[in-house]
Amino acid sequence: MEAEARKVEQAVQNALESISKTDIVPLAKAGYLCCARCCDKPYSPEDFKTCLLRCQAPAQAAEKIVQQSVTEFQGRLQRCASRCQDEAKESLPANPGEHSFDKAQKILEKCIGNCAMEYRGQVWLCWS
Repeated sequence: MEAEARKVEQAVQNALESISKTDIVPLAKAGYLCCARCCDKPYSPEDFKTCLLRCQAPAQAAEKIVQQSVTEFQGRLQRCASRCQDEAKESLPANPGEHSFDKAQKILEKCIGNCAMEYRGQVWLCWS
């Protein structure tokens, strides 16, 4: 179960690094260059501030989208884990013994492992 969790975490990390290199960093660079151009124009203080904000807006919007996607992905993964916990609890009889708890634990671990495999395969779908 921990190995699958590490694989999901690594897949998310790889996706975020790729998005940063291909999207976020170029947008940030363009924003900084745009801000530098704002300094070259004879703007009033108010217009200068507006120029800077306009330059920074695309990178900020992209970062917000990525953060929302990460939050949504974490939520889906958490809901899957919650369903697994429910499944394991529902497998327990009214008066569970040690064997029943062991069986429920195996159900939980298998289910969460399946969640991890399923969602690891969906990491790139979240950001495409």
